[in-house]
Amino acid sequence: MLTSFFLVTIVIAYIIFSGIRPKEYFFIKDPEFFSGLDNFQWKDSIWNPQGGSYVKMQNGILELFYNETEGIDWGNSQVFQGEYPRHQAKWGSLLVGENEETAEEREDGVTFDEKIPEETFWLKAKFKVISRKFNVDPVDDDPKGNIGLEVLCQFNDADYDKDFALRIGVMFGGFVWNGTTFNEVAKGTEWKMNGTTYDPDLHFLTWVHEITEVGEWQSVVIDYGKIFNRVFDAFEGDGLKSMTIRGLQLFAEGIGIQVKTQFDSVKTEII
Repeated sequence: MLTSFFLVTIVIAYIIFSGIRPKEYFFIKDPEFFSGLDNFQWKDSIWNPQGGSYVKMQNGILELFYNETEGIDWGNSQVFQGEYPRHQAKWGSLLVGENEETAEEREDGVTFDEKIPEETFWLKAKFKVISRKFNVDPVDDDPKGNIGLEVLCQFNDADYDKDFALRIGVMFGGFVWNGTTFNEVAKGTEWKMNGTTYDPDLHFLTWVHEITEVGEWQSVVIDYGKIFNRVFDAFEGDGLKSMTIRGLQLFAEGIGIQVKTQFDSVKTEII
């Protein structure tokens, strides 16, 4: 027994003095949307508002309706937590910790400076597309839309308040109007963009699910660690060494289309 006691003591001392600590992750406040929009959990916002677009949250359901009628610029209806880059907006702080039970709000987010063990950190969501409709052919794009969750990150030690950020978009569904109907964006499709028309940020987009039926609940369970690890690989040539998660946004977006969707839940878990 004495030998075991000293062995445990040595291990604990090694962990403390070597700087090794348990892995920390981020968690989503009010993942089942029971707080409503009047409480300090989610903040609603509409980018490029038009066509009666709105955000509603009641009885544990988040409803997002976005209606882009001009075909000039993308837009979305969304809710968010945390902080956007370049002082665009802020709403509370993300939950950070080793697990959801012990997580606490942290102003500076959480940093991933190495790859995450796979099959450990998961993203789970339940949603349905209520309706979608073609409006107009855009000037420089196809009529299309997406439903997803985007994580906003500081890139290495770049100044999050002034410089570019890293955005990791997980698309639960994407669709493109072909002139007659909507084609689903294929699961496994990925895009990497170094800056866009709308911002100087680095973007990584991955479509993880295809919408199987409008009007029916869809569930997704995603190995979030695997996605973050692919981001490390994708931006290795850009010098990515660490990403600090500072905010997140859950959205329905599009150009030249309208889309109405509901979310029953969206959360991260350690398993």
